[in-house]
Amino acid sequence: MTTHTPSCGSDCNHKESSPTSPATEPEAAKGEGRTDLRRLLWKDLIAPLIAALLVGILSLQIQAGLDDRRSDQDDRRENVRFVRDRSSEQVLDRPFRSIDLKGQLMPGLKLNKADFQGANLSGANLEKTDLSDADFLDADLTGAKFFLAQLDSADFRDADLVGADFRFADLTDADLRSTDLSGADLWAVTLFGAHLSSTKGLPADIDSRSCYDENTSWPDGYIPKSPERPLTLLRGHWVCAPG
Repeated sequence: MTTHTPSCGSDCNHKESSPTSPATEPEAAKGEGRTDLRRLLWKDLIAPLIAALLVGILSLQIQAGLDDRRSDQDDRRENVRFVRDRSSEQVLDRPFRSIDLKGQLMPGLKLNKADFQGANLSGANLEKTDLSDADFLDADLTGAKFFLAQLDSADFRDADLVGADFRFADLTDADLRSTDLSGADLWAVTLFGAHLSSTKGLPADIDSRSCYDENTSWPDGYIPKSPERPLTLLRGHWVCAPG
């Protein structure tokens, strides 16, 4: 007997083709749901948490910087008290080596023979202060104010004096070798017997703005216009009065 296979035409082709899995659309929906969940977690939880953490770290750093600054200011105030306590006409030990006095006000003190080796006196106000025979070896004196200060026989070797104010200061016999005086104001400064050999940053017209004598030692190659410029008696006081 002959067996006949029923013909189904295009219907058979349709049935034999791979059917779409009924789980495909739900799985896609689940994937989109997980993506949306991750986005929500990042937006609503993780990103704000990271931002808060960064803000916290930055705040701690700022606070630490402020605390350090306050600590430095407190230390400097204590240092100023210590220096002022040693201000006297009497001969006292004045051990101020490596002390931090940045930007502090100390005008009119009596501090002869003070030891300021390696000290930080940048921006400090020492106007009208007696600092004769003081030791400023390797000190930071940038922008310090020595207006009318008594600095005879002071040792400034290797000190940084950039931008310092020496107007009307007395630097008789002071040792300024290997210092940097770039931008310093030396108007009417007394330089009798001062040691200026190897000094950097001296203005070209230093001889016309200061008083000096034949004992003043100048940097190599510098020749003043006249051998000396003496003090002038003004209202009963001998002062340097540049012409």
